[in-house]
Amino acid sequence: MTDEQGKVTDKMLDDFTQRIAYKLAGDYGLKDSDFVIKFWPSKKFDYVIKAGGVIRVYFTHTPKYSDYETMLRRCLQHVSIFKKNKRTAMVVYGAQKEMFESIRSEFKEWQELPPLLSYDDIVIKTEYKVSLTHRATGLTVVKEGKIGRKGVSVTRLMIDARMELSDLAGALLKAREQIAKEKVGESETATVKPE
Repeated sequence: MTDEQGKVTDKMLDDFTQRIAYKLAGDYGLKDSDFVIKFWPSKKFDYVIKAGGVIRVYFTHTPKYSDYETMLRRCLQHVSIFKKNKRTAMVVYGAQKEMFESIRSEFKEWQELPPLLSYDDIVIKTEYKVSLTHRATGLTVVKEGKIGRKGVSVTRLMIDARMELSDLAGALLKAREQIAKEKVGESETATVKPE
């Protein structure tokens, strides 16, 4: 497992890690499509499992260590547990009634929870929210916009908020300056005594 110069590359370790992991995955009830594993060059010998659309695993062990297979198997066991927990969460949010009831009876805490509303009974609104605050005055402008094809971008919201905040901060600073000038004018007239 070396290149033409006799070196082991990260790409080779990545390929090797994937081949071994997918071969051992069946021992833990996993299929290739359940997770993605990648060799991650690091001095720290560990692995990281991340959530998302697919379970991603970053594995730092190399085959030169005697505990390589043990760590890989432990990692796959954690992936299997993670997959089961993820599946359970999906069942709670609206799978078949029998499966939901079996899981609900298994975990006593869930028996006290109210049933979740169906997605047909709720309105979902997803929005970006940008908040800009002017440090000197403390003025804050908040802009919100719908996410999606016909929605806005975060950049657009930031530009709009910045323009509005600039106008407001400019007006406030100008008003403060005017008030300060008026106070100075009043104090000068108060100190001048009529003859």
